[in-house]
Amino acid sequence: MKVRKVSNFERNVIIAMIGLGIVVIILGICSFLQFTKPYAVSKDGTKVEQPWVVKIGDDESFVVASKKEGQDIIEQVKNSYSTDNTKSESTTLSPEITIVEKELERGEDKVALTDAEDAVAEVVTANQTEAPVVTVRTVEQITDIKAIDFKTEYEKSDELPKGETKVIQEGKKGKKTIVSQVVKENGAEVSKEVLSSAIEEKPVNKIVQEGTMEEVPEPEPTTEPPTAPTVTADNDEGERTAKSSAVEPDSASDGDSKKRDEDKDQKKSDDSQKSEDKKDKEKDSDSKSKDDNDSKSKDDSDQKTKTKSGSGQAVVDYALQFVGNPYVYGGTSLTKGTDCSGFTMSVYKKFGVSLPHSSSAQRSYGKKVSYSNAKPGDLICYSGHVAIYIGKGKIVHASTPSTGIKVSKATYKNILCVRRLVK
Repeated sequence: MKVRKVSNFERNVIIAMIGLGIVVIILGICSFLQFTKPYAVSKDGTKVEQPWVVKIGDDESFVVASKKEGQDIIEQVKNSYSTDNTKSESTTLSPEITIVEKELERGEDKVALTDAEDAVAEVVTANQTEAPVVTVRTVEQITDIKAIDFKTEYEKSDELPKGETKVIQEGKKGKKTIVSQVVKENGAEVSKEVLSSAIEEKPVNKIVQEGTMEEVPEPEPTTEPPTAPTVTADNDEGERTAKSSAVEPDSASDGDSKKRDEDKDQKKSDDSQKSEDKKDKEKDSDSKSKDDNDSKSKDDSDQKTKTKSGSGQAVVDYALQFVGNPYVYGGTSLTKGTDCSGFTMSVYKKFGVSLPHSSSAQRSYGKKVSYSNAKPGDLICYSGHVAIYIGKGKIVHASTPSTGIKVSKATYKNILCVRRLVK
């Protein structure tokens, strides 16, 4: 049998077809690997091929989109139990919270990502039970100014009638500064140590005089009539002398009695005049006090009714009145409890701005401005947190369950963006 020799053209065609087949096989394998590649999914459907795991001790507690988001969770857990007096470098977690890459396997179910704010809220809620998932130990240095009570000293005085008292020096409280170190675990105080105590102002004692002078009673006037002298009936001169002698003592007695009555009347008049003077003085004092109170009340009224221009400032003024109210995860009540995004949502709603109940979603609302150009009323956005800028580097926000709604420094954590929602 004669074997036909393959031409160069046919050889090249065969080689090309083999190469094309190899390419098709490789593309098929790549497509298969691509379509079966594992990934994690966020709430909004975003796919993340390399997620990270937040581990509390040895337990894989949360899966997040990035390492930075995991670090934010750690910082926010610490901040949930921190105050302005907390030494951040002394805050510790037990067990330790770590972040590692999540290893995904082909064919396994899609892994759901957890939002940072939701993760922090879950940890804080669990820590309020009898079996906390992590113990956050904080150290605070607190400075208190306390009053020092004054004492009352008593002095004897022979210039005051017995039983009467007179204040010759009013008392004044002093004050002292006490610096203490307080250790807390999950917001509950476990120990307190006084580091220093210094008297800033000494108290001034109250001095009271007590009268010791005995009052001498006035002698009672005599009421016995004088004895008339014995005279004879036929002695006219003696009779006249006797009559004269009998009348004169009565006259003197009447004069003394009249003088005593006049002295008593004069004393009553003096006492009455003193009483009237005292009443007039008290009346003048009351009138002056009333005028001062009316003036103060008017000033307070003017201050309360005084308004500031600008919608942004109006937002700030409205938000600040809720400082001190509680933080409640998932809440939207400005009085009974709200979380950070619920707080901003409810405040801006008052001014006709509709926001979603999500800190990450609120970042896309309004007009973006730089922090250097931030004005009162702007929305300050952080990773997993939002607040309202009040000016001068300060914010008002629903901070943590332990601190509630409060005012903080705007740069207490990294700012992602600033959004302007009102003019």
